[in-house]
Amino acid sequence: IFMQVGPFELSLDSIRTALQQRYQNLTNLFLSEVAVRTKQICDELNKRTEQSLKRLKATNDDLEGVSGLEDFLGELPEVVGELDADIKKTLASFELLDEYRFDYSKEDTKRRWTTYGLTLKVSQAADNAVTIIKSDKDRFEVEMLEQQEEFAGEISSITSIVNGFSKYSDITKVKETGENVASIIEKLKEYVSRSQLFNSREIALGRATTDYNSPPYELSKVTKNFEPYSNFWLAASEYTTCQATWMDGKFNELDPESVDRIAQNCFRVIFKSTKLFDGKLEDLFATASKLKDEMEDFRQYIPLVQALRQPGMRDRHWQSLTETLGFELKPDDNFTLRKGLEELKLADHMEPIVKICDVAGKEFAIEQALDKMVGDWKGTELSVKEYRDTGTYVIGGWDEIFQLLDDNIVMTQAMTFSPYKKVFEERLDDWEKGLKLCSDILEQWLACQRNWMYLEPIFASDDIQKQLPTESKRFQTVDRNWRKFTAEAFKNPAPLQLCSSERMLNTFMECNKLLDMVAKGLSDYLETKRGGFARFYFLSND
Repeated sequence: IFMQVGPFELSLDSIRTALQQRYQNLTNLFLSEVAVRTKQICDELNKRTEQSLKRLKATNDDLEGVSGLEDFLGELPEVVGELDADIKKTLASFELLDEYRFDYSKEDTKRRWTTYGLTLKVSQAADNAVTIIKSDKDRFEVEMLEQQEEFAGEISSITSIVNGFSKYSDITKVKETGENVASIIEKLKEYVSRSQLFNSREIALGRATTDYNSPPYELSKVTKNFEPYSNFWLAASEYTTCQATWMDGKFNELDPESVDRIAQNCFRVIFKSTKLFDGKLEDLFATASKLKDEMEDFRQYIPLVQALRQPGMRDRHWQSLTETLGFELKPDDNFTLRKGLEELKLADHMEPIVKICDVAGKEFAIEQALDKMVGDWKGTELSVKEYRDTGTYVIGGWDEIFQLLDDNIVMTQAMTFSPYKKVFEERLDDWEKGLKLCSDILEQWLACQRNWMYLEPIFASDDIQKQLPTESKRFQTVDRNWRKFTAEAFKNPAPLQLCSSERMLNTFMECNKLLDMVAKGLSDYLETKRGGFARFYFLSND
């Protein structure tokens, strides 16, 4: 191929050859990419198909598995439709490669025809699954009927046990009976779950559901009939077990709240049981009445436990008890409630014991409140930030600090009116003085900061220093103290620790007086300037 250019004739063979080669390279690159992508899609489709086949061919261990397989078969048309659409796209890619005579491997050829037959494999597996479902349903239905027959026998057996439970009235066997009751309760719960399972399986098999709460089963009635016995024996078992620990266990390990809660709850149940058994089950009524009387006897000692296990008890309270009772009383690891009642006759001294321990509780409340206020200040700090290019700092976070100070001062003053403040009187006074001192210092500090920030840029001017030498010296005195105290605040921003000196308060008060004098001197100076330049009357001092 030639091209005429004026008197010249140009050969285009080399250009044509280069372009053809370029075209072939690009085509090969594109087809290679299509082949790689098609291979990946084939592998993905095979993986998806294998997952579906695995689910279709899975062995069903129970009727729930069969129901799950039926649900999957219901979703299968959509799954197969998506699979078929993706297969067609993949086969179209292979046809494109064939059209350009792309040389793909034998493995890719195998992938092509394997992918082509995926839909058929799923359809065949689905047909087989339908047959398996019918067979499994028949098998599981037979098994369920046998299980239901056994279940009916179990319900009949436990019904007989519950109906005969009134014969249990020996309180000496309360632990054994309580364990038996707990076992029956678990069985009844299990039976309710199993009845619900049988009903769901009956629905899956298209059978009428069995009402296990109607004759001859009456499962809910059996459960309801057992409640009076179970409530009584469980409460009795819990109380007798706990009461042994309360009486003979280490007194210093008793939790008074737990003792009161368990004793009161158990008493309510036993009291209700006596009402239910009265006139119907005489043996059980007698047992319940006897236990109720024992519980009433013990309940009178609960205030004693609550008093002596008061967390606010200190050595001074134990000493006061010893002096009041006439014998030493301070429980150690060997002390038990039984020892206190039988040997020390503490029940005879209930009133003075409760009175002294009540004082301990009131004092403990004050101590806790003081400790909480101290704890509230931990981590509470002034916000100390650098101020422009002055080489010093200003303080922020005032609102939070003042709010906490006000709250603490009000609470402390309220506690000073308490009749139980005596042992903490010195601590309360010191705490209140510290809070008020800190509050006074911070108020003076804040006032000083406002004036200092206003005057600092003015007196930083050499011209103002020359014009107002007296005010300038006063401001420099304030500035030195300001820099000193803000530097201390930067090192230790804890308000109560920082603001604990009367000297600091006096210094800030003096600084504020000097700043007032400086501000007045500056105002007089500006008035003088206004006298010389009338237009200055239209400008504020700022």
